[in-house]
Amino acid sequence: MAKHKNFQFTLQIRESTDIRNYEQLIALVRFIDGVIINQFLYCTTLPSSAKAQDVFNIVTTDLKQHGLSWDSCVGIYIDGASSMVGSMKGLVSVVEKCNPAIVRPHCFYTGKC
Repeated sequence: MAKHKNFQFTLQIRESTDIRNYEQLIALVRFIDGVIINQFLYCTTLPSSAKAQDVFNIVTTDLKQHGLSWDSCVGIYIDGASSMVGSMKGLVSVVEKCNPAIVRPHCFYTGKC
């Protein structure tokens, strides 16, 4: 993804378990550049003991690598999978401390919400 400094975006985050039973954090970013663009941001393995602050630190580091900041994030979307409710709910609370204006619907549309 090209580095963009001055645009608003939404972040879509999902936790998933791979075939080895490792937790994966998947992130997508959505922004408007003439048209709506959905861009895969990354997929990374989470430590088994990851807390909300650990996930926040991982996401923040990855956002910075792409020239993005929480200040420009207008929404953070998570799916409602039971495997991610605890850490993701905590993550949203941590994110809201950085950007209290962020919108936080409980899921993003995957055809299953």
